[in-house]
Amino acid sequence: MIGTLVSATAHDINTVIGGGCIIGVASGMRQIAWSSLGEIVTKRDRGLAFSFLQIILGVAGGFGPIIGESFYI
Repeated sequence: MIGTLVSATAHDINTVIGGGCIIGVASGMRQIAWSSLGEIVTKRDRGLAFSFLQIILGVAGGFGPIIGESFYI
């Protein structure tokens, strides 16, 4: 969200690039969350844990742009 706000309020290209770098780091952290969850949770509970993670990420992906648009007034 921070990277998107930085890019959306940028006045020059360098700020847009910086915001894109923050967005890229956040995307990498999302992938690390998947692999970390697979290591932390036991095999028996892994399906449920991945389901909860996907629900959370889906809700964030669905409502994130709507919430972000409210900042752009």
